[in-house]
Amino acid sequence: MTALQENFHIVHILLSDSWGGLEIYSLDFIAKLRSAGLHSSLLCKPNTPVHSGALARQIPLVDSQALRAKTTTHLHVHKRQNLPWVRWQIIGRDLPVFYSLYMSSRPKKDPYHRWIYSRLSGLASSAAWVCHRVEKDYPLAPNKVHLIRYGRNPAPIGLSPTERNSFRQSQGANPQQRVLLSLSRIDPGKGVGELVRAFAGLPVALRSQWQLWIVGDPSRQGTTPSGEPVFEPASVELLRVLQLQCQSPELQKHIRLFSFQNNPLPFLLSADLFFMGALEETYSLAVIDAMLSGLPILGAHSGGTIEQIGNQEERGFFFRTDSLTDLQDQLTRLSEESHDKFAEKGQVARSWAQSQHSWDTCIGHWKELYVQSQMQGT
Repeated sequence: MTALQENFHIVHILLSDSWGGLEIYSLDFIAKLRSAGLHSSLLCKPNTPVHSGALARQIPLVDSQALRAKTTTHLHVHKRQNLPWVRWQIIGRDLPVFYSLYMSSRPKKDPYHRWIYSRLSGLASSAAWVCHRVEKDYPLAPNKVHLIRYGRNPAPIGLSPTERNSFRQSQGANPQQRVLLSLSRIDPGKGVGELVRAFAGLPVALRSQWQLWIVGDPSRQGTTPSGEPVFEPASVELLRVLQLQCQSPELQKHIRLFSFQNNPLPFLLSADLFFMGALEETYSLAVIDAMLSGLPILGAHSGGTIEQIGNQEERGFFFRTDSLTDLQDQLTRLSEESHDKFAEKGQVARSWAQSQHSWDTCIGHWKELYVQSQMQGT
């Protein structure tokens, strides 16, 4: 560790009421920085899932006074909505400010956003297509835009054939069926409703070849003063519709709804194919985890899913986002694919994810950026 790194105190800002992939990943990232010896603390809202998650990961918490403390050497913002607040808080301070862009957004070259984004020392995304868009649409020099892939834990050890068959059977799937897994928020933008409608429109003989496992809760809108979750109405309504659809005796045999799983690994290791139907997915953490578990992806030809699957469908299969019929056609075609074909593509996906998404590489890139910003300021 360099002398500069020994003096680091990076304050991360995540003022969020929600609890999803962005929040979970941000806390895991901070914990990894700390394990690598870079002193990091968190500014968050009290009595939120982020607050509880930080305590569980033993991440030190600070208040807004830390933004002006002399001991603070870097700020790292993890949510777009927090950037204006941070910009006001640090007027008069020459602190390096970094921003992890987890979701794409509209152009930011109007005067207000120039004032906010021109203050950044660096912006990073896990998606190459997002970095290209930022270079074009944001008031940032290209040397301040960085492709830093998400870090993920090493590929999990697979289940034995006996363990895998036992878990599948416990969820109603027989060895001959193909299990298609969706692991996302129950949200109108995630494509889960379209998947169920497309599946329900297939002939009975085709449906009999599949099990759909849909894992997730509605999107959080916030929390009550007592810390209880408040869910977005559209997501709650979608879950209600899915539950009604799945009450059909015939569909009950083929579609299982599960709430959020703290440990989704048994589902990932027991499925055959992973579904990512979001129309505007920037770059999915769930897709990475599915690939690391050896699953090919059935994904919408949109956003970061294209980058993750590969233009030539190297790591999965595409369907058109504007066509329910195309999704049905893909499910029909995949019904004719062998289990070996799924396994082969799954291994290609696993190798790619391992090569792209190492925590060591991710943290190494961030160390370089933090050090460079300190050296430029000295």
